[in-house]
Amino acid sequence: MGKRLIRIFSKDILTREKELTATELNVVLKNKSTIHGTFVGIQGGIFTFNDMQLRKHKLNMEDIEEVIFDREAAY
Repeated sequence: MGKRLIRIFSKDILTREKELTATELNVVLKNKSTIHGTFVGIQGGIFTFNDMQLRKHKLNMEDIEEVIFDREAAY
């Protein structure tokens, strides 16, 4: 089975929040660093997710360039 990468840019994250719920993703920051984890939620402009060691990270939405995650392809 193939995978399809999905990129959501910072301006679209709020409108696609439900699609991200409990999704394993990569958060690309505006300084080009990347953090991997599982999405928790967004509240008051703060993007919250847990890394693979279950440590909680809180990032300002202003610092996020995009989030990237994958889904199984239909083919």
